[in-house]
Amino acid sequence: MTLLRLINRSLTAALLTTTVAGSAQATTVNRTLFTWTGRVDREVYLTMRGNDVRVSGTDARMANRARVSTALPRGRGDVYLRVNDGRGDVDVVEQPSVRNGYTTTIRVRDPRGGADNYRVTVYWQGDDRYDNRNDNRGNDPWDRRDDRRDDRRDDRRDDRNDDRRRDDRGGDRNGGYDNRGNNESGFLRWSGQVDDVVELRISGRRVEAIARSGQPVREVSSNLRGNGLPSRSVTVRTETQVGRGSVDVVQQPAAWNNYTAVIRINDPRGGASLYDLNIYW
Repeated sequence: MTLLRLINRSLTAALLTTTVAGSAQATTVNRTLFTWTGRVDREVYLTMRGNDVRVSGTDARMANRARVSTALPRGRGDVYLRVNDGRGDVDVVEQPSVRNGYTTTIRVRDPRGGADNYRVTVYWQGDDRYDNRNDNRGNDPWDRRDDRRDDRRDDRRDDRNDDRRRDDRGGDRNGGYDNRGNNESGFLRWSGQVDDVVELRISGRRVEAIARSGQPVREVSSNLRGNGLPSRSVTVRTETQVGRGSVDVVQQPAAWNNYTAVIRINDPRGGASLYDLNIYW
């Protein structure tokens, strides 16, 4: 009897250990990314990539501070938030992905008159079965292998874009300058019917209009003149010909975002409205 009891106890312990281990492998990983405090009168955007948090939008120059707790992982996961203080709307308008270089964007909007104080805590939730193998905090061989594969794909895409730009300039005989000796420049005329928030993403000669909230963009017209957006740091600026809301450059082209310009159109009133923009670089 004693031997049987010992065997039963051993089997029970083994089953419990297996169950606990299986449950641990299926759990999700939750991390606090950063806490942001600041004053908002109309609107700001908080953009995070890696350890970097950037503030843009109408009220970006008002007093604010971001305290980073953990870098945004380069892996599968979702960003969510908690509003500790503030009377307006706070939303995650861009989730991290391979396509955007694992970048997340949060929009803070204050619809009432006057400014208010905001305090927002931002979190990341990932599945450790895919993104946190061995819990090496994003530095495991799986992550490095995925990063190298993404980097190689981006390098090939940049090389193809460079080849196309050299062809457009007649073989790059002038070293990146036109026949009048002017440096590379470009101009985009864009128009469309916008309802709520639309994001324009410009990369090379590719222009995308993405509805972050509200109805899909309608009646889009995009006319790119001159050179596409170059694979180097340039300053993008906008000029609104028609539009009742705000238009902001929330990301300038840089190495960290694969030289992509991101422009946000915010139309706060009900229903869609026509926007006609000139975009220069």
